Amino acid sequence: MSSGATSRDERSAQPIDEARRTALTRRRFMRDVSVGVFASGLAAAQASGAQPPLQKPEKMRYRRLGKTGLMVSEIAMGGHHYSMEKQAAEGTIEYQRERTRQVAAALEAGINYFDTTYDREAEALGKALTELRARGQCYIACDFWKTTEQSFKELQEAARRRFDLSLKLLHTDFVEVYRPTPRDNRNPNSKRMPGMSHDEVRAVYEVFEELRNAGKTRYFGISGHVEEYMMQAIEVLPLDLIMMPYNYMQQKAAEELFPLAKQHDVGVIVIKPFAGGSLFKAQEAIAGLEVGEGQSVTIANLKFILANPVVSTVAPGVNRVEEVLENVKAAGEKLTASEKRALATCARVVDRHIPPEYAWLREWVV
Repeated sequence: MSSGATSRDERSAQPIDEARRTALTRRRFMRDVSVGVFASGLAAAQASGAQPPLQKPEKMRYRRLGKTGLMVSEIAMGGHHYSMEKQAAEGTIEYQRERTRQVAAALEAGINYFDTTYDREAEALGKALTELRARGQCYIACDFWKTTEQSFKELQEAARRRFDLSLKLLHTDFVEVYRPTPRDNRNPNSKRMPGMSHDEVRAVYEVFEELRNAGKTRYFGISGHVEEYMMQAIEVLPLDLIMMPYNYMQQKAAEELFPLAKQHDVGVIVIKPFAGGSLFKAQEAIAGLEVGEGQSVTIANLKFILANPVVSTVAPGVNRVEEVLENVKAAGEKLTASEKRALATCARVVDRHIPPEYAWLREWVV
């Protein structure tokens, strides 16, 4: 077992939210499944005619999310549903049904941390958790980003409106984590979304304090694309957690950012584990790539990320149930020599496959 990880049995005594409710233990959860509280929703999600029954994956492991004290699954479920959006527009999938199946598979696998970005993702998650009667089985993080140049007062008003909308979309009155995305102004994406200074993040934090005092959220974090910005933020902002890219191809965060986060007991959530999809394109471009029997570069890369004990969880975006089941295979497992060789081979050609919108990932290469 990796450092900082606990088994499901060890986690069973940990409350999902100490201030608001007592979590169901694994025994009670399985009892409820047997009488149909969760299983009825799961069965409905699986009943798509052409889809095979979900296969129960390996046992999940859990790690402490920094000073929050939350015990989160090593594999989380992130946002970014681009493939699903495209398929739904083409009429090849029913968006909500597919998302509900994914959430059901994640919950069954032991995933308990869900991060949301876009409105449709949040709404789909909220509907899925309602249908599955599973809100009490997970932690939810909601996002906020600055879309136009605003005064501090306007920024705070926008943050309040966005949070209220997030609760409505998620069909809940409470989220565990409030997570603005500051987007440092050096980020190439800043032309599309302006960055937030640390002073502006402090203004948003004041809104968070209002929401926390009202019992609507508990923990504050940021997601960022520039390492220097994130390191300064840890030093000057009251952060509970941070989210940043880290994977075999882009390992820069491990050099200084991770040690600083550990020093301040700030939880670490990894985003862009597959380098914006470039890992998969690199794999396709390499003839005869050998990873190991029953393995894949997906599993290998997640194993590499989780080998760093500072990492609390990895939050890949998913678009299919099969991706959920693939991701969770990495939990609690060690990277093999053959997997490491395969990752090293892919890493040599990944750069040429990074999409233009993810050009900023190159800043995270050692």
